[in-house]
Amino acid sequence: MKTGNPDIDLIPEWFWVLTVTLFGLAIGSFLNVVIYRVPKMYPDLPDEETDSSEEGNEKKVALENTTNKEENSSNKEKIVEEKIVEEQNNAEGKQTEEKTEEKVKDRNPNLPEEEKISLLYPKRSFCPNCGHNITALENIPVLSYIFLGGKCRGCREKISLIYPFVEALTAILFVLAFYHQMTKPIFSIADYVANVVFISSIIALIFIDYNEMILPNVITLYGAGISFIVRIFVPNESPPTNTFLAAVLSGIILIVLFLLIAMIIFDTRVVQLGLLAGVVLIFSIALNWLIQDPDKIFVIQEGFFYFWQEKIFPYPALNSLINGTLGAIIGAGSLMVIAGLYFVLRGIEGMGGGDFKMMLYVGMFLGWQLTFSTLLLAPALAMIPVIVILILKGGEAWQAKLPFGVFLGAGAIISLLYGKQIIEGYILFTQKYLMSY
Repeated sequence: MKTGNPDIDLIPEWFWVLTVTLFGLAIGSFLNVVIYRVPKMYPDLPDEETDSSEEGNEKKVALENTTNKEENSSNKEKIVEEKIVEEQNNAEGKQTEEKTEEKVKDRNPNLPEEEKISLLYPKRSFCPNCGHNITALENIPVLSYIFLGGKCRGCREKISLIYPFVEALTAILFVLAFYHQMTKPIFSIADYVANVVFISSIIALIFIDYNEMILPNVITLYGAGISFIVRIFVPNESPPTNTFLAAVLSGIILIVLFLLIAMIIFDTRVVQLGLLAGVVLIFSIALNWLIQDPDKIFVIQEGFFYFWQEKIFPYPALNSLINGTLGAIIGAGSLMVIAGLYFVLRGIEGMGGGDFKMMLYVGMFLGWQLTFSTLLLAPALAMIPVIVILILKGGEAWQAKLPFGVFLGAGAIISLLYGKQIIEGYILFTQKYLMSY
């Protein structure tokens, strides 16, 4: 094994693979705790919900229409309706209190109090059905699940297959990340640690979104902030040639995003058309200026390359931060633009804010190039369950509510490990089969 790091090359490859596998299994076991407990630690954060179903928005529209009708009705009707609503609310409140009391009575006293659950409390893992404290022998990754026959030792309730799957998946990805690091000229332990931490957090987001349909801010936003700091000490550089195009694209995304936000805020049709006309006019003037002298594009590009080579490229940390910032803008901004267009055209939210924050994190860590591959892979992966549902349920497939964070996370991990090969293969394919015609 040749990694370019003498300290690592002295030890046999099998030892590193075994160590990484065991480490991955242990981290996978901890991720199961994170996946279960984090949603319970932050249960009431509406900003984190990814619920963007049309049904929910239609209900909001219906409520607004109902309110307008009530305003136009007579005062007597309002008084009668208010009394009826109050009686219904009182009845519903009593029913809710009765149900809550029944739940409290039926709740197993061995279970920890939900409002106190955190990553530190309770200290030991427990069965969510009976509260049985899981011993060390019952908590061996993957093996304990097999020896216990997939059932809790306390109540014999079935243990979800997700638990051993997360442990095995984490170990496999840690090994793949190890071999991915070996393909680089020098094996950087800091880079490898950063990558496996990123993989671990994305695994947690995938399964939290799958189980609860939320993407917690405590992972996405904190992850984006930490990635900004990490990329100073563990640079993620990009070549200046393509960075120019990424910077132009980022600028266009920001302009379109500001336009959409303004159109949403000023929902008057005349104002919206005026804003749209203004932006189109500005773009037309800029395009006309460039068409009159096409060489201006190359002059601007050459000036950018010179500035990048002289002022930024010699400083890997600065290069890395710009690369990550462009990735964050392209990742989160692209989804926000799509969601904004959908809202402006249909008046319905098409995507949750958690997805934007997740791509802010992914873009900041991966950089703009691998963010592109993530944005290409995620919809392709999402089409697999859509096609299956389409076959099984027909037209209902388009009404199905999918946790898009699952596919964004899968695309991010694939891009981290194999993104460069995917991009190179795509460029080779286009040059050979598309650009030749």
